[in-house]
Amino acid sequence: MDEGETGLVRSATQALLSLLRGAPSSFVVEGEQTVGEELKELVKTTDLLIKEFVEAQDFLSSLSKGLLEVDPPPRNFLISPFKSLHSSLRHLTWQTKQVARGDLGQRVDFLGEFSDAFNTMIDSLREKREIELALKRSEERLGLAIDGADLGLWDHDMGSGEVVFNTRFAEILGYAFEEIQATVDFWHERIHPDDKGIFMEAWTDHLTGLTRIFRVEHRLRAKSGDWKWILGIGKIVDRDPQEQPSRFAGIFVDITDRRVAEAKLEKAHASLLEANAEIVDGIQYARTIQKAFLPSPQEIASTVGDYFIIWSPKDVIGGDIYKFRRVPEGFLFSVIDCTGHGVPGAIMTMISGSSLDRALEEVGRPDPSLILARLNWLVQSSLNQHRAETESDDGLDIGVCFVNAQERTLVFAGARIGLSPDASRN
Repeated sequence: MDEGETGLVRSATQALLSLLRGAPSSFVVEGEQTVGEELKELVKTTDLLIKEFVEAQDFLSSLSKGLLEVDPPPRNFLISPFKSLHSSLRHLTWQTKQVARGDLGQRVDFLGEFSDAFNTMIDSLREKREIELALKRSEERLGLAIDGADLGLWDHDMGSGEVVFNTRFAEILGYAFEEIQATVDFWHERIHPDDKGIFMEAWTDHLTGLTRIFRVEHRLRAKSGDWKWILGIGKIVDRDPQEQPSRFAGIFVDITDRRVAEAKLEKAHASLLEANAEIVDGIQYARTIQKAFLPSPQEIASTVGDYFIIWSPKDVIGGDIYKFRRVPEGFLFSVIDCTGHGVPGAIMTMISGSSLDRALEEVGRPDPSLILARLNWLVQSSLNQHRAETESDDGLDIGVCFVNAQERTLVFAGARIGLSPDASRN
């Protein structure tokens, strides 16, 4: 192998090592020099690997930012596991937009428990919409019935006990007009046992003058044996010379559809609450994961003795964390405030916390300023901020303290977070 071929192998090695470090560099191609077929294949394979790595890096960076309109590069084995995820997320985004436009026929079947919660919520919304439409139609029917006087009527002569009902009253209960009896018992005997109490209470309140209008919703047994929900509205319209009620008249309205719809709506609302609870449980579980990322209180207490920490995220999960590490000379303590709140902030804490741990390992000594410099590079690399076309400007504010227990000194370095000494203590 001559000097030119040896240099070519060295260049390929350096390019592959840069690729392994996550910072791909341009590979020096063979140019005009004559090399063997094996070295030509090495150059070709290395160039292809670098090209596919850069394509995969760009695509995954776009995917992490939610830029689903960026298509995955074709025939790239590095991103094969993510193609299905990209397609699923793109389809989910389209489905969400369709739901926002009122299309409640969308279903999700590729995201596990989230799919179940999403589909349950869609089912509840669809059922709620159908019930609301049913209620609206029922109200419209009620309005038409009132306008057209298509109401059940009663007129009760309280002296004789005779009651005059109309044809519509008979129809509501499934009777022919000739089958009904002109007595108050025909009405009262058909009241549902559970509704007799509220009926008598409404009647007594009106009879004693507590209410101006008699109004009660109750069930009456129809000829078929089914129960019909009836709204009864009436009034004492005449009194005898002793001012005792002598005539009681009013209307019947069949409200069975409305009451059935209300029961279904209540059930749908309960299902919606249950679906919402599942989503909230998921966020609470994410908080458990984030809290597990924090240092152990026992480790801190065994190192520093008495201490206190105030950690109160704005949301259930957020972008604020703290880190603690013991070193031979003492300990390091960091406070980190990442951009964003809620889920975006929590994701940034994972990136920042992991990058800080890596920076501590790579620097190799408890030097806050060197640790911050390395952390800055690692976070920017993770978010591809070294690329001119990258739109991400996310980052963090941080303060790092190194307490040297042996020398009783403190070294601090911060990025938009300061350290304020307590002047009241020596």
